[in-house]
Amino acid sequence: MKHIAHVPKVKPGESLTSLLLRLAKNHSASGHELCTLLWPQHQFWTRDIDRTVSDAQLEAIARITGLTKEVLVKATLRNMVRATGFKERIPGYQRGILPVGIYHRVRRRFGQQYCWMCLDEKPAYLRVQWRLEFMVACPKHGILLRDSCPECDAPFIPHRKHALTTAKCHSCGALLRGGDQDRPSKLTEDLQSRILAILDGAIRGAQESVDQLPPTRIGAMPGLEIEAQDFLDGVHRLCRLAARATDALPKPIIHNRVVWAFLRTKDRAIVLDRVASWIDGWPNSWISWATNRGLSQHYLTDEYGPWPDWITTAMTQIPYSLGPVNFKHKRVRITWASLRKAHRNVASYRQARAKLLLGRSGLTR
Repeated sequence: MKHIAHVPKVKPGESLTSLLLRLAKNHSASGHELCTLLWPQHQFWTRDIDRTVSDAQLEAIARITGLTKEVLVKATLRNMVRATGFKERIPGYQRGILPVGIYHRVRRRFGQQYCWMCLDEKPAYLRVQWRLEFMVACPKHGILLRDSCPECDAPFIPHRKHALTTAKCHSCGALLRGGDQDRPSKLTEDLQSRILAILDGAIRGAQESVDQLPPTRIGAMPGLEIEAQDFLDGVHRLCRLAARATDALPKPIIHNRVVWAFLRTKDRAIVLDRVASWIDGWPNSWISWATNRGLSQHYLTDEYGPWPDWITTAMTQIPYSLGPVNFKHKRVRITWASLRKAHRNVASYRQARAKLLLGRSGLTR
């Protein structure tokens, strides 16, 4: 089959979405127009193609563009997910990856991050790493990533109205480039760099997980080294804990149902800074915080477990529970049939029935 012309060269770390959009730009078309023309039997923009693209879709792209399937796979999130060691999921939320929340071709979540300085360069392209939960700053420029338009706060949707190639918001038309240059803390930057180094090592080694990578050291205690996969698993669970239990986040978003992966970039940077401070002074800093917050082993295991061994060992220094565990009152369900059996006398049955109805209506206690 004849290949299409003007296929862009895949940039290092570029995502599949970015590659298709640059291909469309070379043919003076929108991403939707080009994909509908070349691959009419495949839907690209009604789903998160970087994460859920199928082998059949990759093979179809390879036939038209002349790119190998191996190159296209590297542009997806497959290798990144396998490098984390987290269980892979196709439908729903993938642990370790920021969700974009696609609903009727509209993205409701802020999972597609970008660095405005990178978009200011030529060619502008998306990085696969920008979709990671642990990614809050650009490794090249050191500034915090953005996840929305700086003017109208609409989610960044790169394929709508040429938002990627023009660096303009699809909603209000404002420039995505320029503005603030906020930077993360040194602890946050170091933690992110360590995580990226672990993932890069796993991907370059063509490993299915991070099981065989050398141990990583944490805290100030000599000899405290843990496996890479246990480190990533523990950091992820600590981030979930910090997102819900920490007092570092703004008060309007602190509640029991805060989801770590749904937090905006600046809020995740705050959470990562708290987790990085725990790891830097592990385990004393985390034990002190957990004790002051009144957390228990039972609560932490029930809500966020199973924890890796390096955190489980530290948990033994906080109380197991702060009260009765799994204490439940048995609720007695009263039905009309059971009420009739309990009252053979019609008058007493009617009296009990009236009392039950009044109680259920809230008129009496």
